[in-house]
Amino acid sequence: MNQDDGFSRALPDNEARCEALLAQAERCSSTLAKLLADARESAVAPPMRKARWRTLFIHPGGGMSRCVDLVAIATPGGACLLHAGYVHPSTRCTLHIPTHFGITDQIEAAVASCTHVSGNVHLCEVRFDTRYDLSRCIKGFVDHESREDEQPADPARITGRAMIIDDTPLDAHLLQAHLGATRLRPSLFDSLPRALDRLRRELYHIVVCDAHLEPASREGVISLLRNAGHRGPIVLLVGDPRSLRENDQTPGAMETLLAKPFSQEQVIASILSLMRKDNGADLPSTISSDLAEQTHLLPLIRDYVKAAKAHEQSIRRAMESEDFAAARAACQELRETGGSFGFSKISEAAQAAVVALDASMAIHESLRELDFVLEVLARIVEPDELGGPAAQEPAAINS
Repeated sequence: MNQDDGFSRALPDNEARCEALLAQAERCSSTLAKLLADARESAVAPPMRKARWRTLFIHPGGGMSRCVDLVAIATPGGACLLHAGYVHPSTRCTLHIPTHFGITDQIEAAVASCTHVSGNVHLCEVRFDTRYDLSRCIKGFVDHESREDEQPADPARITGRAMIIDDTPLDAHLLQAHLGATRLRPSLFDSLPRALDRLRRELYHIVVCDAHLEPASREGVISLLRNAGHRGPIVLLVGDPRSLRENDQTPGAMETLLAKPFSQEQVIASILSLMRKDNGADLPSTISSDLAEQTHLLPLIRDYVKAAKAHEQSIRRAMESEDFAAARAACQELRETGGSFGFSKISEAAQAAVVALDASMAIHESLRELDFVLEVLARIVEPDELGGPAAQEPAAINS
């Protein structure tokens, strides 16, 4: 038995012996056998097979043990490990999982079962406290199970403004081309300071940024983007894992790391995953009036849509010129009229913008609310666009 950073390596390093133990473990455990059969049926290699994980066990009776265990298979929900010795079910443990970003993730888990394999070797089935993103360890891994209940995502339904920050023009233009499958409107920046300055004045729905840009040696890129006011998703592109800053190594719920080189599918999948968590992405692709079935109102609804589109342009101009009064007036008008014409979403969004403007007395501090109003207005449609009844002239008003 030798030591590896305080973790005991008790299992053999011999390749043939490891294969024999894994094959015997499959015969001893129906759980492992099923997981391996599913992997083979999917024509993919068993995830993490023969990887070495450092495991810290907290034993129920007291005491701890640090071991280097051999992975039989890993899933987003747990793993089967070959371990030297018996471990009681329900024993808590911490798994140290190496990633392809050059850092180690620590996952909390509990032992579900422990089956004897051979000699002092046992198969421990551990279950993670929360699902783990195996794409951090396996390039291109997709967690299909977590998406079983979700509707297939259509990249073309993703709209909004995207900021791409990369000091290599070819890489930036490649990302721009990849986003062509979406309806995102990308803006390219080759300087982190210039991008941060723009973020303080404008709202972007997602930022895709190279992780190694300067100056960010201590704070980390994610922290700088957040401090500049960005609250949406962040995709951080990692080329050399060794230069990934410490503060960027553990992304939050609205952030993800994507290793270079990457494919269009991987970029889109990362954006889709993050945009699902962004409430602004929940808007339908088109927003129609709830009164569209009342045929006598159709001409009025069409006129209102035209007026609302004009307000959209007024708000855009007000945001660009930082005209507080004009922005508030347009939002107040939309708040009062949207619901009356069957567009309740317009009134709700405009109300939030008016509240934000009144609270801050500044456009630059109300960008998210104003931008959401613009997103709503961009998606409203006239009844004819939905195949509604033919236009009718409004009834004359009796004098």
